[in-house]
Amino acid sequence: MAYLFAIVGLSFLIIVHELGHMMIARLSGMRVQTFSVGFGPVLLRWRGRRTAYQLALIPLGGFVQIVGMNPHEEIAADDPGSYANKSALARIGTIVAGPLTNYLTASVLMIAITLAWGAPRREHAVGQVAKGTPAAAVGLKPGDRIEAVDGKPTPTIDELVGRIQSSRGRTMQLRVRRDGKLVPMEVAAKKDGESYRLGFQFAYQLGFTDVEPGRAVLAGLYYPIEESRRALASLGQVLGKLFKGDVSDAKQMGGVVEIVYQLSQSFRESIPLALLFLAMLSAYLGLFNLLPVPALDGGRLLFLFSSILLRRPINQKLEHTVHTVGFLILIGLILMVTYCDVARRVVGP
Repeated sequence: MAYLFAIVGLSFLIIVHELGHMMIARLSGMRVQTFSVGFGPVLLRWRGRRTAYQLALIPLGGFVQIVGMNPHEEIAADDPGSYANKSALARIGTIVAGPLTNYLTASVLMIAITLAWGAPRREHAVGQVAKGTPAAAVGLKPGDRIEAVDGKPTPTIDELVGRIQSSRGRTMQLRVRRDGKLVPMEVAAKKDGESYRLGFQFAYQLGFTDVEPGRAVLAGLYYPIEESRRALASLGQVLGKLFKGDVSDAKQMGGVVEIVYQLSQSFRESIPLALLFLAMLSAYLGLFNLLPVPALDGGRLLFLFSSILLRRPINQKLEHTVHTVGFLILIGLILMVTYCDVARRVVGP
């Protein structure tokens, strides 16, 4: 059931993105022929008054077919419903609407989460505990949260590790929270080389902090911007390592299969975690589509802005060819990453 919820959730983000394109296209007077969730062979199709809606076999995205975007279409040169005959502002608005709708969805989800449960925060917790270690001897368990050492709060991992190292092996007084109750413990870290360790790995839990409704709305509106900034910073680091020949981070990147798996795991854990994951995915989907890559919304915007700067239209057939080639390359990359996802899940890392 968790996998079904994950697929529905991911499909929802795709539908939201394409609805953004379609709504602005219609408001601009463009005719929308097809609204598709997925690519390839059509599984279900319903003909509306103005648009055909379909569900396709390959769930790797979706598309909105607007009259006039394909230069090979046989339509009248002066067709008022053609994308090609609309102003640059109308075309830019239609393209930008998809990613912006994803950003808006991320904001709405984050506002709903914050109003319902509080502002989310990531808390450190005890993960796997190694046998024969001080942590195992005093009964630390996965899910425990060490809130203080010798009466001093440890809100971050760095502060907790610092307290353990500064103890130099002497007995420490721990304040541990387990299942909502405080459990006092005494433990001495064991020396391991130049460091002192208790013998457990760190894990993370989702916590919430109560905030006022006004701050919740502001935080939600800013959320997709902050997530985009983090994603771009991470992408820059990965590209920098790839440039140096280090492919370790690239191998860990996942595709649709990995996203569905992680989303299903979040649904198994809790509803707020699943909604938070969906908000993050929606922000990432908006950012990804704005990248200046052929076949993506950002690639189409690049051609539009180029025509404005050059003060003359770009050859439509050339642009269509570039987007087609880009789409084929993108599908190839997605299929390759999907294969790696499946192999990682079936064979292991």
